Amino acid sequence: MKAPSRRMSGVLAAGAVALAVVSGTAGAALALPTPAFAATTSASELVVDDNYPSLYGWINNKLNDATSIKISTSACGVSDNGNGTTVIPTQVKSMTGWQQSFWESEGKAYDRQLGYASSYETLTFASGSTTTLDHLTLKLLDDHLVMPAGANITFKNCTFTGRVKIETDGKATFENCTFKTATILNNGQASYTGTTKEPVNKGKAQSSFEDLGIVASKTTLNDAVHGHAFQDKVKLTLSGTNAKKATISASIDQADSGLTASVDGSTVTISGTPAAFGTYTATITAVAPDESGNGTQSKSVTASITVHQNYTFTVEGTLDAVRTGQGDYQDSSNHELTVYVTDEAGNKQSYFDFSSTTEGKAYSLKPQISPEGAGLSATLFNAGGKATVTLSGTAGAAGTYQVGAAATLGDYIFDTNTVELRIYSGNETLASQIAALSGNPDGWDMEPYEIDRSDNATIPTWLHHIYGSHTSGLYGQIGNATDAAASDTLTIPAGADVTLENIKINSSVKIVVEKGGKLTLTDSCAFGPIEVNGGTLTLNRSSSVTNTITLNNGSTLKDSEVVSHAQFLTDGRKPTPAAPAQVVTANGTVTFEGTNIIKADQSQIGLKVTGTVQIPAGSNLTVTGGNGGTAPGNAASAIELDHGTITGAGALTATGGSYEVGGNGVPATAVTGTGILSTGTLTLTGGDADTIYNSAIDGADAGVKTVTVTTKANKRQIAGGKGVNGGANGKGEESLTIDDSDHSSDSAPTDKPNNNANADAGENGTAVKTEKRTKGKNALPATGDSAALAATSACIAGITAAAAGLTLARKRNK
Repeated sequence: MKAPSRRMSGVLAAGAVALAVVSGTAGAALALPTPAFAATTSASELVVDDNYPSLYGWINNKLNDATSIKISTSACGVSDNGNGTTVIPTQVKSMTGWQQSFWESEGKAYDRQLGYASSYETLTFASGSTTTLDHLTLKLLDDHLVMPAGANITFKNCTFTGRVKIETDGKATFENCTFKTATILNNGQASYTGTTKEPVNKGKAQSSFEDLGIVASKTTLNDAVHGHAFQDKVKLTLSGTNAKKATISASIDQADSGLTASVDGSTVTISGTPAAFGTYTATITAVAPDESGNGTQSKSVTASITVHQNYTFTVEGTLDAVRTGQGDYQDSSNHELTVYVTDEAGNKQSYFDFSSTTEGKAYSLKPQISPEGAGLSATLFNAGGKATVTLSGTAGAAGTYQVGAAATLGDYIFDTNTVELRIYSGNETLASQIAALSGNPDGWDMEPYEIDRSDNATIPTWLHHIYGSHTSGLYGQIGNATDAAASDTLTIPAGADVTLENIKINSSVKIVVEKGGKLTLTDSCAFGPIEVNGGTLTLNRSSSVTNTITLNNGSTLKDSEVVSHAQFLTDGRKPTPAAPAQVVTANGTVTFEGTNIIKADQSQIGLKVTGTVQIPAGSNLTVTGGNGGTAPGNAASAIELDHGTITGAGALTATGGSYEVGGNGVPATAVTGTGILSTGTLTLTGGDADTIYNSAIDGADAGVKTVTVTTKANKRQIAGGKGVNGGANGKGEESLTIDDSDHSSDSAPTDKPNNNANADAGENGTAVKTEKRTKGKNALPATGDSAALAATSACIAGITAAAAGLTLARKRNK
């Protein structure tokens, strides 16, 4: 305790000793002329160190938040003339006579006087007070010290010069006290302890018998769940004169509840398995003898138990398999599970809706993955109308993991079902994964979704569909960009008919379609070569290539849109491979069945024919030569005939490459080389000229003289390209050798039947996706000619438009 504040009446010289002498007789005190209201020693106590003003003034002006009053002045009036009664508020817990010398750090109890026995001085206490007074002489007239109803005051080591008054329902305890009058006016309750001599009571004291009381440690028990074991405890506190003689009983108010209540001393245990959901009440009763001893009195308390339905918590969905080290799992198409809650009646709702109810707010939900080591984080997203357990991060150790959630209600934990998450080591091959398939499934969601090596896999004849994903633009991948180009194979054997959907086949893998085999690439991209040895190949839904498709003798290209992105799209191979001179090469006798479109990239020839291409009746082939542009800059013909022939009753359309920003503006013929064009319908158009410079450039011719056209005059349209800035238009039929003689008796290969003449090649036959779908690290992988790409911003825009939506790989860390 801090030393009390000291007030000095004057300034002492250094080394001087100050003495203060207070003398007087009973009823009188010497008041020193000092300022009123000395500072308190702390916020919790008020030190009355002057006899002015009276206690009334100190309390009303200086008490503030103090809970203790220390009387350090030798005597202090209770009230001033005109103040009337002084009331000690309930916040004051102690009033003590006190002394502290100048040199003491702590004071001590010391007898002090309150009151001067004046007629206007009355001291009382607020109802509810439990104040203790110590070492005080209460110098008040008879009945001017009052304990009112509701007050319970303790006096220790006190002296009373007048009669003390206790009103009905007031209480007082006197310990080691002295009554000068030897009387008391007690109409309430009084107890005398220690050396106190009990005074003569001039009133009518109340009985000191205290009624039985009971207080429970809690009146709301822990939550329970229908059908699950429950237990909770309530501790009791009993009060009253006969509390120790009380007996306690407890019961559950509702019959057939499945719960029981038992008593052990002052503890009640409620336990059992609730028979139904709802609210139950336990009633606890204490019974003890009454004041007369001839009867009993009882007191009861209740405790409620809420029993919840036995809800079932579930997760639904599938999780994509990944490889160790693959990151950004949240970008996977299947990276989250939806959480549902089903009540006992079978009503199912989203956990999001459930958690918004009063009932649902009592539960919490935490995602979980087991065992440890998955490396992925599971997070609960409970917003936007649904609740999901969402996985994110980088895949950890290879293995099979279980993903689910746990709902918690108090001490109860309800586990959901789990969904399997598979993490692969990265050493798997396509051959080994296919070999591990059981039951000869018709379709397979490829796992893992990135397989670095085919290991010369051969597709079984019973496997008809392999998915990289089920979302357009979200790719799985086979092969890599580090092993030697085309050093691995993926073979479609005779009798196999398989579709690869949403898959990138990287440049280490060469696709081989054997005679009698059928391969369809849907929303897929081949970075390595494709070789068809008498089988059938179909590319649809904007599938693309960056290498060459070689169609050998007996092969068929059917209902395909072959789009090349060889100049500006790679799988990341370093150095970047040069774009092949042509997109498709036809060797021997090859059939183009249905609707087929070949679109060459910059400076590429669309189709090179070294044998015979057949276009059956009802089928059509459209070929576009590569435009001149940034890499390497020259436009190219649509078709090159290397002593080749294109024949059949179907339609052929060929357009030479034209100008593209960054090129030299010189267009290309529709057809070049040496050979014969003899189709049912023929459309040839030379490339149009254009330039960023104001110079005259001629349009391209339709073809060259070494190419002979035998298509009937009324079935052919042959025109040169348009010139620019005064340049001449290209030549049409005169650029070719036209043979209008009757060839009906010439022997020619028989057209194959068109079994899919109405096959969809996309809108207007040129359906190239432009919607950008991102799964890989880069929407457009690196190219081999960064300097050329930077030539002009317009060129970059053109390249981006050409490649958008075609090469977006499943986004994984490499």
